[in-house]
Amino acid sequence: MKPAIGLILLLCWLPVDCLHAAASSDKIEETVVLGSRIPGADQSGNVEIIDRDALSRLGAAPVTRVLSQSRSIYVDANAGSGSINSLYLRGADPNMTQIQIDGVPVNDPTNSRGGSYDLGALNAEMIERIEILPISSSALYGSQANAGVVNIVTRDSVDAGRISLSGNSLGGADVSILTGAENVMFSGYLDNAGEDVEGSNYRSRGVFGRLSLEPRDEDKLVLGGRYQDADASAYPDDSGGDRYAVNRDLEKRKPEEGQLNLLYRYKPPLPGWLLLRGSYFKHSEPITSPAVAPGIRDPAGLPSTSTDNDYSRRDLQLQYLSADYKRVRFILGTEWYEEKGSSDGDLDFGFFQLPVDFALDRDSFGLFGEFLLRPREDIELNLGGRYDHYSRDSTFLPRVSVVKSFSNGSQRLYFNWGKGYKLPSFYALGHPLIGDPNLLPETSESYEVGYGIERSGLNLKIALFTSRFKNLIDFDAGPPPRLVNRDAVASTGMEASASGRVRENISWNAFYSYVDARIEGNGTELRKRPRHRAGVAVDWRQSDMWRWQMQLRYVSSQLDSSIPTGDRRLPAYFRADISSQWQLSENIQFFAGIDNLLDREYENSIGNPVKGRVFRLGLRYRI
Repeated sequence: MKPAIGLILLLCWLPVDCLHAAASSDKIEETVVLGSRIPGADQSGNVEIIDRDALSRLGAAPVTRVLSQSRSIYVDANAGSGSINSLYLRGADPNMTQIQIDGVPVNDPTNSRGGSYDLGALNAEMIERIEILPISSSALYGSQANAGVVNIVTRDSVDAGRISLSGNSLGGADVSILTGAENVMFSGYLDNAGEDVEGSNYRSRGVFGRLSLEPRDEDKLVLGGRYQDADASAYPDDSGGDRYAVNRDLEKRKPEEGQLNLLYRYKPPLPGWLLLRGSYFKHSEPITSPAVAPGIRDPAGLPSTSTDNDYSRRDLQLQYLSADYKRVRFILGTEWYEEKGSSDGDLDFGFFQLPVDFALDRDSFGLFGEFLLRPREDIELNLGGRYDHYSRDSTFLPRVSVVKSFSNGSQRLYFNWGKGYKLPSFYALGHPLIGDPNLLPETSESYEVGYGIERSGLNLKIALFTSRFKNLIDFDAGPPPRLVNRDAVASTGMEASASGRVRENISWNAFYSYVDARIEGNGTELRKRPRHRAGVAVDWRQSDMWRWQMQLRYVSSQLDSSIPTGDRRLPAYFRADISSQWQLSENIQFFAGIDNLLDREYENSIGNPVKGRVFRLGLRYRI
């Protein structure tokens, strides 16, 4: 009952005339992206969208490759597809970014990474678009959105059934099927990534479904669900990989997850809309990780571990979205969610085993609001805030966004400011050896200013940003060894992106990113944060039948570390990929690609060099 009571109280605060806007302005758009809960808000500045066309041009390449072309994201492929593939959003730790699938948060706080999500679980054929919001966004999305949010939107419709078959020279193969009718959609896939790094393997399966109904002319009900599981193996983190690991055994994982989500949009007698959202998410993951031999960084090495993690989250939201009244629109809502997590495991020291079990649960209740104001045609002001009450405390998170357009809307200046927080993970709170139940939430504050122009076929965006993260949870060797709130990190940088057309059938896009992320006070450089990244992509429609793409990507040197080697710098690298599609007929399309066209050798992490040139070939058939 808490969500319903909270929304009623909020509605009671509203001026009566705001609830009686003209019916002619009572509209709701179907597509809402991350930067605002209010449809129609100007999000051209800070929200980046990777659409279905960009994903389909990949052929059967992993989703991590298209994410590597994002101006805001660096993808850590670690020890290959069989390891945890994480994203660093503007230099922030992976566990600082809330990952959503169809708006449902999927971060698992029982894992030892503080809740980061494995991008290897994503299959490109199942995705409609990816939305990236690279700024503290807890005022919109609560805990975990400390650095921002990435939302993966699955496909909701196809004009006909489709089958996709593909393979690669790494020994990988992929089969996917999509089918449905006007209001229903089903899809599924079987995927074997192949051995992209020595010892790495990832085999996954998944099914997705969606049903849309209109009980009344202006109401809408959407039900969705998915189930995925996988078998993964790779060298453990920091082991030195194939080149330096003394113990040649691999870490093995069996992740399994599923979700159910509901959206009901109801048109009440008063102007505006009532929105009910509910979801249930569950993730489990048995992991066996071998011992890591002593080395330069750690003279004792690491014992072998065995864990079986289990996590679930239930979420319920009730929102009121107003009609547009005198250039003002708002949304008010309440959210309640409950999390339960447990881990059954032990550390194996050879002569004895030490249990490291824990089990925790918590719930949170929040009130949020967002107001969209247009005092003039060329100015848009978005003000938002959220109050969250969780198990031990409460917090209020504000946000401000301002967009000023000029030159008939072809140019924009924008400013964004927001605060964020992240509750300590269950692992950090409950681990019996190093956990601390008194850990404080990690917090953040972000500023961003940018400029964009669309003129004569050119689209250019430039942004300057800075984020400060406080109370970061870090390991203290002690004695006794403990996780503690200690570090403050500042991440500062700039991003630039551009796109345009050389001719009607030739388009291009490019980006450059600079990020400097360091621990405040001592200036220590953080691992896996390349300062410079750049990329260029060209798309050539040779004819109605043939289409070609070329992608060039540069990543500067970065600091990394492993137990056998200690700290090292991974050299910078340059990579080229090429792909093509041949539309043989209306119903048949062949696609092919060559990854790492120039056969460059480089490492994503110490001791884990990627394999050289990779060939991909596939077929899409429209039933």
